[in-house]
Amino acid sequence: MQIIKYKRWIFLILIVLAIYSTIIFIFVKNFPLIAHNLIEWFVSEAAEEYNGRVEMPNDYALYRVYPGKNIIVQESSEYIYKTYIGADIKEVGWNERYIIYKRITPNNALEIGLIDTKENEISHLSENEVDEKILELQGYGNIEIKKVESLFPKAR
Repeated sequence: MQIIKYKRWIFLILIVLAIYSTIIFIFVKNFPLIAHNLIEWFVSEAAEEYNGRVEMPNDYALYRVYPGKNIIVQESSEYIYKTYIGADIKEVGWNERYIIYKRITPNNALEIGLIDTKENEISHLSENEVDEKILELQGYGNIEIKKVESLFPKAR
């Protein structure tokens, strides 16, 4: 009688472990999809509430997460965004291939970046190089750097 009682407990424990491992497997397998959906929800909610999305070349977009916090992401049909430039983007300009942005880094330094949207490469420029680089890239269209605030007039 005692053996049957232990077999039932062992059987119940095995069932619980099987259910638990199945849940873990499903979560780990689908984690990229879950993360993508969370980011997509967050960005779409922010875009709706603050009118915060500006399309850029080659699936890049500028999002206003909330007033004063702007990000650049490369939207993708994959599970996650490929490229992400963090908050505090203050100025931005682009043509059909390149994006130039100015942002304040977490340590309060000015960062000027150049994104090649075809190659998905990011390089950094000094303030002295910006005008020269804009002239160099005119073959792909004129780049006019604007304050991000001017792109989101309703969200000020």
